[in-house]
Amino acid sequence: QRPASPPFIIWTLRRTGGTNLANELFERSPHRGIQHEPFNQERKFGHVTKDWHEHRDENLLREALRDICASQVLIKHCVEKVPVEMNTALAEIATQAGYRHIFLYRRRPLGRLLSLHFANVSGVWGKQQADETKIDEEIYQTPIPIDKLLQHEKKCRADLRGIFNLLLEKGETPSVAVFEDIYFNDEFQEATAILQRLLKTLHLERPQEDAQLFGRVLNKGAQGTRSRYQHFVNYTEFVDRLEALGDFDLLIPRTVKLETHAQALPAPIEHVIFWDAEYDPFSGTHTLSGTVVVSPDSLGQGELLLQIGDTREPIIWELPSPKMQQQFPGNPYAQHARFQIVGLQLPVGETAQVLWRDSGDTPYVVGVVEAQHHSPGNDNQREY
Repeated sequence: QRPASPPFIIWTLRRTGGTNLANELFERSPHRGIQHEPFNQERKFGHVTKDWHEHRDENLLREALRDICASQVLIKHCVEKVPVEMNTALAEIATQAGYRHIFLYRRRPLGRLLSLHFANVSGVWGKQQADETKIDEEIYQTPIPIDKLLQHEKKCRADLRGIFNLLLEKGETPSVAVFEDIYFNDEFQEATAILQRLLKTLHLERPQEDAQLFGRVLNKGAQGTRSRYQHFVNYTEFVDRLEALGDFDLLIPRTVKLETHAQALPAPIEHVIFWDAEYDPFSGTHTLSGTVVVSPDSLGQGELLLQIGDTREPIIWELPSPKMQQQFPGNPYAQHARFQIVGLQLPVGETAQVLWRDSGDTPYVVGVVEAQHHSPGNDNQREY
């Protein structure tokens, strides 16, 4: 039986493609969807924002947010529209209420900022308006407010990263969806895989209907105003200034891959397996796991150590390993042979050794870990 689907918040920014995605997820969820960006002052929960601005009363703010989250309504929230204190309180209280968190953002801000600026000066905020509105060409003669938009982008990045890091500190593992990887991905299957992972995280998969959902999200028409942005008089200068700012990502890209090399087994060791290292894009580290089965003739189980340079640290070991127990039924050490190294971080070109040290303090090398350059093209799927 599939677990119950949790309520969720989509943390995003304006002009990031969140409306289309949120509508589909809201429609499928058993929880009640409400007006998007409900904490904007003119919307459903705008009174909470107004009260905060007027009174700065944290107890009042948290009481209002607890009531909202207790109802388990689905929320698409643009972080730049409310003060940072509200974002922080919402993240904490929603987490306590069992919400899952999804972050949707653009890696490259040019399109978002130009869309935002165009909407502000033209009054066109959606596809229907774009189709029905005649644009006054004079708007392109007014320069893009470059410094203002750059400051806006920096604040947006800080707001999103602040909430993301807060959730990580609380032990949460937010889902991440990047605009370019969904809507501008040349590989349709990669884009659908991202959406599939979102559905799975929220327990909203419906195998017979998922393909239609992917089609609706990925093939929905854009507003159709993108080609006009180059008409702004200082467009080229704006592009150059943004390129100097660089791309934005909440996840840490994988730059290193770990290769493990088993050694000829020393006599006290009966069996060794190293599994492929798992990369954690939230921390930029790897988790390395495997099994080390000590020979039943050995005196005592000993301990596993990780040696990097001159430093040796104990490895988490003696975790349950039912498969090893089946494979080595006469070995009392086999049933607790699994090990795990969490947070492993090796620079390219460096190596680490996994050692078994017996009760007489004699070390034996059972495996070598080597850090190599990682080429993203070798991934079977992107890391999220």
